[in-house]
Amino acid sequence: LLAGLSMFLLVGSWFSWWAGIPATALGLVLPYDKIRNMAHVRIRAVGRALPTITDLIVLGMEAGLDFVGAVKLLLAKTTTSDGKMPIRDELLTFMNQLQLGRTRRVALANMAQRVPADSVRSFTTAVIQAEEKGMPLRDVLRIQADVLRHKRVQEAEEYISNANLQMMAPITIIIMALLAVIVVPVLCTMDNALAGGG
Repeated sequence: LLAGLSMFLLVGSWFSWWAGIPATALGLVLPYDKIRNMAHVRIRAVGRALPTITDLIVLGMEAGLDFVGAVKLLLAKTTTSDGKMPIRDELLTFMNQLQLGRTRRVALANMAQRVPADSVRSFTTAVIQAEEKGMPLRDVLRIQADVLRHKRVQEAEEYISNANLQMMAPITIIIMALLAVIVVPVLCTMDNALAGGG
């Protein structure tokens, strides 16, 4: 709202008040659009990093740690050199909620709510169900990491096939233009040769 009003005042003072109306609309929409895009990028980054993080948690659990201990070890060993590791931030928030007295189920449900990606939802659901049913969490997480990795490969293959289809029209246009550039002068030369020879 503040950005919209400032755009209205700035543009309205330079031009006229009617030019401030589109500037106000632009000032109202752009900040929310920027935040929405940043949130989408963060959600995708968490979803992409989850199979690797799950493998590391499984390695910690195979070394004798429980789930929370493996997450603590993972958080202690990872650093954010560039300040951008959203999966670490989410796990840190998960651990903070556990320290505040929330149950693992509630903390995982909050994580799935904060990061509405399919991979995060399936990860948290698998951990909650394994805990409820008494299944070995290490095996469940290993399977979950394989499933997430396979899903990520399928998404990459789907993206590549869509990119191939999208590239088809520009490539066809370029080939047709090149054929026109090559064939038209040849046809003109042949027409001149036949007309001059006959």
